[in-house]
Formats: sequence, C-alpha cells, structure tokens
Amino acid sequence: MAVNGKSIDDKYWSLRPCIEMWSTYRWPRVFVKRRELMLWRQALTAIAPYRRLNDRLGSWAAATHKKWEWWYDSIENTLYRNTGGGWDRYGSAQLINPAFQSHHFAKCAQNVVPPPDLEIAQVQQVTDETYRKMHTAPPFKAPSVHTDDFRTILNHWGGSWMWDHTTIVGHYSWVAEAAAANTLHVATDGSYMRHLAPDT
Repeated sequence: MAVNGKSIDDKYWSLRPCIEMWSTYRWPRVFVKRRELMLWRQALTAIAPYRRLNDRLGSWAAATHKKWEWWYDSIENTLYRNTGGGWDRYGSAQLINPAFQSHHFAKCAQNVVPPPDLEIAQVQQVTDETYRKMHTAPPFKAPSVHTDDFRTILNHWGGSWMWDHTTIVGHYSWVAEAAAANTLHVATDGSYMRHLAPDT
C-alpha cells in the first residue's frame, strides 16, 4: 500500500531490483517469468483499478514490514531518502513555475543524518533528478505501557483469552527472569476458536 492507504505503490507493478530491499521479510529468490508478471499486474488491477483501491484503508494503524524509502520533514519542507546505505537530502527544486516549487524536490546532499520525527512520504519521479511529493503521514508508533504488572501488559496486547486457561507447571519465577533478560519466547499451536475471540 501507499502512504495514504488509498492506492498501491507504483513500484509494485514492476520487479524489485536485486540491490533494493522493500520489506523486512526475507523472501525466497525466484525467477519470475513474463507471463507470471503479467498475471500479477492483472491481479493488482483487479483490486485497484487505476491503481486506486475501491475500499480505501486510510492511515496506517499498525506496524508494517514495509521499508519506507522516502521521509518528509514538514518543518524544513525537505525530503529524505533512505538508500539502504545512508540518507540523502532533497530540497526544493528550481522550477519555471514557482507555484509548484514547494512540492518538487531535487537531491542537495548525500550521507546526511536525518532529523527525528519525520513523516513517511509518497513521491513520484518527475524527471531523472526531480521528485514530486504526493502524500505524507506520521509513521505508526505503538503506545507505550508503563506498568510493573505483567498481566496488564498481556491484556494491552489483546487476545487475553489465550491466558485464561494457561497452566504453568512448576515454579513460574523463570518467566519473570526470562522476560527481564529479553529471552522469553511464547509459542502457540495456532489453534483459533472464533467464539473466544470474534474480533481477532
């Protein structure tokens, strides 16, 4: 999805270059045939005619595996691009019509340190050297929970029905010790009972 949650990012109509990483997931490497790429584009067109979703999703409400490439500093009206090996800064491009200048950007610096509190941005390439800012949105940030009660944290995560019938064999001090050491892993067999969690 694009930043605004109303369309599909243009880049997903093409194959990802080997040197780029679009996701935190590690997908298997496969050779995509031309007819398979055509089928993929047909599927995207079916769910997003003219590259816009029929059912608009709106702003991001949860963390995503997508790696955002473009970021926007609303205070300085500046774009930042995460190249994977560093950050480049893009300032306002010099245009013949100054009315559109605030939305068009060109690279002005490489290997910079971006400021904090940037917004994710959706851009469109206009020329080989200029980009147009289309949409921006604040990145999703999970609300922090400050409590010393472990069950309060579990309830905050949702799906608390999973813990209602939990049985711990032996002394449970190891749970607190593992959680404090950041080595605690919880696994489930994947069973799902709709009557227990209809909203999950």
